[in-house]
Amino acid sequence: MVYEIVRFLLRVSLRVYFRKIYFLNEDNIPKQGPVILACNHPNAFMDAMLTTSLLKRRSHFLVRSDVFNTKFKTWLLGLINLAPIYRMQEGIENLHKNQETFSRCNKILENGGMILIFSEGLCVFEKRLRPLKKGTARIIYGAEAKNNFNLGIKIVPVGINYTYGNKPRKEAIVSFGKPIDTKDYQKVYEENNALGINKITKDIEEKLKGNIVCIEDKEDENLAEQLFVMYRNEKVESTSNIMNRVKTRDRVEVEHFVTKKIQNIRERSLEELKNLKQKAGQYYESLYKYDISDATVNRNGSLITIVIKLILAFPFFMVGLVLGVFPVWLGRKITNDKVRQIEFYSSVQFALTMILGVVYLLLLFTVFNIILPWNWYYVLIGVALIPLFGLGAIRFTELLNKLIENINYSKAKDIEQIKAQRAEIMLILNS
Repeated sequence: MVYEIVRFLLRVSLRVYFRKIYFLNEDNIPKQGPVILACNHPNAFMDAMLTTSLLKRRSHFLVRSDVFNTKFKTWLLGLINLAPIYRMQEGIENLHKNQETFSRCNKILENGGMILIFSEGLCVFEKRLRPLKKGTARIIYGAEAKNNFNLGIKIVPVGINYTYGNKPRKEAIVSFGKPIDTKDYQKVYEENNALGINKITKDIEEKLKGNIVCIEDKEDENLAEQLFVMYRNEKVESTSNIMNRVKTRDRVEVEHFVTKKIQNIRERSLEELKNLKQKAGQYYESLYKYDISDATVNRNGSLITIVIKLILAFPFFMVGLVLGVFPVWLGRKITNDKVRQIEFYSSVQFALTMILGVVYLLLLFTVFNIILPWNWYYVLIGVALIPLFGLGAIRFTELLNKLIENINYSKAKDIEQIKAQRAEIMLILNS
């Protein structure tokens, strides 16, 4: 019951926090039978919240053991299917406790359940896949060996990507790869346990790479981010439904193209790569000079249309600002004051804001129910609409920023030169 309530809250909240969610190839997850979701791990517990809350199947998670630092947390996290995994960082003396977690995993898999594992073994905020730890393979083989390889565990590689993982109202991409059948590894494991573990780990790693955006060289990260933005603005995709969920894989393919193109240029000519970085840098300096974005340069909207939308959104903005801003403001303030690691920033901000929002709405319901001469269900409906007005306030702010950008665009004296800079960069990439 607790799991379903939390999942419902996450489903609604995540689709407000992210401007767009690409949830790709969910059909690759078997509808029944034991499944391991082997994921990369760029963004703390946001990765688990995003991946499993939107899935149809119920999931279990393995998370770092230091989260379970009190009896209350252990009890509470257990209600939402979280289990601790002990790492060297938490002390070598605790590693033996993993046996209890592995036994729990065996039971889940034997009962046809699904487990999410972050196979990199650590969380690093970057668009790159780190070598996978062997824990995923050990859990899989441990369960299969105990059951004479009759479980038929399927391993689904899950790539998690963010346009800007530390900022709200950006985009998230979750891509599910083709399942790997553990039965195919039975022979090699039985002949040589270590070889079997290494082989399945390597195969999971290769499948994962096909589902995430990997910037191979750290020196190319800034250039890649600049080019990602430009390519995203080449094709503006509409969301597939009102809840911001998109099923097309175009975004992943485009960003794979950009990273491969950069790597090809690097391998061909460092001078050519340096030239591209210089041109991109000059182009973005021009954007900063006028405080405009690449989206405005590539697809400048009608000022009249934006103004009309602003007028229509203004009532939502006012109600959302008055009634809905407090939990957002408080969640952001606490996060800014307490969180120092970028990997945890958006996870903490999102979770805090969601929890504070629920408490705040319950408080408003109680107060309004006392002071207003309405039946309680009318008050409930009114309070339940507040998040909708909050979303309207967010949309109003986004439109206002867009209006300001368009005004700046119209005032830029050398806009044709800026367009020419952009066209030259796109020509290099598309050649």
